[in-house]
Amino acid sequence: MLKQLSVVAFAGLMSLAAAPARADDLSKIGVGPHGLDFLIGQTMTCRNNQPGPVSGPATSTSTVVAGSQPGRLTFKNSGPNSSEGYNVYVPSKKTWVGVFATPDGSYGSETMISFGPHNVWQGTFTDALGHTMKVRDTFTNTSFLQSTDVSEANDGSGWKVVGKTVCIGTKH
Repeated sequence: MLKQLSVVAFAGLMSLAAAPARADDLSKIGVGPHGLDFLIGQTMTCRNNQPGPVSGPATSTSTVVAGSQPGRLTFKNSGPNSSEGYNVYVPSKKTWVGVFATPDGSYGSETMISFGPHNVWQGTFTDALGHTMKVRDTFTNTSFLQSTDVSEANDGSGWKVVGKTVCIGTKH
């Protein structure tokens, strides 16, 4: 999801709770099937200071579209080798799962393991050559329209920062 959240990626991600939350209640990001609704209709412009195969392109633009039911979001991205992906809320686990793939054959998935303005997604990434590694995205949301994603990868030798992506959104 590193690429997706750099796409989404940002997913940092921000949100409204199942019951309408105050517009400034960042603690509700990721909580419940409406926990990422604040992303719907946003166009996000992202800049990554460490572009690469795992962390994504130097610049990208993402739009977020609501799925057919609550708890489903699709991310449409632009940028060199940008990923396409979606996030789904899994009620039995009370968390979000995101999957993504890129034109070069890379793919991955992450699960949201902590919520609120400082949220973490963790999972696996497989590159175009078939090498798989653990990945983690830590998002810091300063508002519902701005987030910073620190992307990390672990190929078995320990966690290493592979990207830092700042996304600014506009609502349509």
